[in-house]
This record gives sequence, C-alpha cells and structure tokens, in this order.
Amino acid sequence: MAQLILLEGGSIQLQEQSRQLSGGQMAWLPVGRRKLLRIEAGSHSVGLSLTQSELARIVLQAEAGGRFAPLTRMTLIASLPAARQGRIALLFEDIATELAEARPDRGLMAEAACTLLLVNFLRLVQSDPTQMTRQLPLAERFKLLAGQHLHEHWTVNAYAEALSVTRFQLNSAMRRQTRRSPQDYLHDELIGRAKMLLTGTPLRVADIAYRLGYQDPAYFCRVFHRRVGQPPGAWRMAQDGGPPSFAAWP
Repeated sequence: MAQLILLEGGSIQLQEQSRQLSGGQMAWLPVGRRKLLRIEAGSHSVGLSLTQSELARIVLQAEAGGRFAPLTRMTLIASLPAARQGRIALLFEDIATELAEARPDRGLMAEAACTLLLVNFLRLVQSDPTQMTRQLPLAERFKLLAGQHLHEHWTVNAYAEALSVTRFQLNSAMRRQTRRSPQDYLHDELIGRAKMLLTGTPLRVADIAYRLGYQDPAYFCRVFHRRVGQPPGAWRMAQDGGPPSFAAWP
C-alpha cells in the first residue's frame, strides 16, 4: 500500500530515511517501501492508503499522468502553508465521507478527490526543486524522466541529452541497476501501461494505442504481440475477471 500522511500536529520519525515530519508537513510513502514510523505521543495526523492498482488507475487516467511518476518510486515530503492546511484536511475528510456512504457513485467521487489531493501534494513538492532530484542516481533520474515523457516516445539519445550524460553512461547505469538497456526499459514501461489499460478500462485497443502515443494502432499491436506473445485483444480476453468497478473503491 502507498500512503499519504498529513501531520497536523506533533512529530513523526520516518525511520527508513531518518527524517523527521513535523506539524504542517505531508509525506508520501510509495508502494513497496518499508513504512517504519515512530509517532510522538499526542501527535494528530490523517492519512490516505492506496493499493498499487488504485494508484495505477489514477496515474493512467490522468491527462498529465507523467507528473505522477515520482509517486511510484519516491518517498516525498512537503511543507504545507498554514493557509492551505484546512483545505487539504477537508479533502481527506471528503474521501472518508464518500467511502462511508452507500451511494453508487461513491468510488468515482473518492477517486476524483484522491486525484485532487495528489495533485495538490505534488505541487507543494515541486515548489522545492531539490526534492525531485536530491541524491538520485542516474538510473532513477532516467526512470522519473521516462515517466513524464513516455507517451512522447523520446529516443534514448534525447533522454541522455536531457540528463546531461552520454548514451553510453545512461546505458551503463541502467544495466547496472536493472540489467536492461534504456530502450528495453522504455518498451517494458509502455507494455506495462498497455496491460493496465487493457485490464483496468473498457477502452478499445486503438484508443489505448493512441493514449500511449502510438500513431498507428496496427504498429502498437505488432509491438505488443512481439513482446507479450499475444495480440492485445487476445491477451485482454485471456485475463481473469473484468475491469474494476469504481463502486468497489477502495
């Protein structure tokens, strides 16, 4: 589970990174990270938990999904201006209220509120430019940049230039960390997003291709078939279950 925490008062120690969270700050703990928290007595906080599939659905269905890329792999902390604390706290309350009621559209409303909450949080983080790149190795910086521009189908040379390194340096960094070339990583990320859209939405295969930045759906189908072993339509039919229902959120 990923977690977003708003600390309204008191202190929390993020033991994973030996970082302190104080009143008026927010923290994002991504899926898969050890979440060791030491909470000071008397602290008051609210939180939101998202499964990997719930987070993926928000990221994939957002028009600017690339700006959510840091949420998939980074622990982030943001300071919240006093004037905005009440507004942000109300978003947490709105999500809790929607989930507590038995309305058929509660999942859709909760997802919209979650998206708004995450956008607000990332704006706070990105107001501190050092947050996004502090002490990140080259491979991680490439992954974050790829998350933002994946659908634009940049070349590996374009990524290397944007990162101020050579293609050889980028290739070496990625092979050390992932045992994959940058190009293979980009292909795998696109196929991964395609699979989530195939299983998580009712979109037609052609629409998924366009959403992923492919100009020719037939070419997308060939790429998918070559890497997965089945055309996207056949792969979708072979999966168990149907698209998730927003009514089941979370």
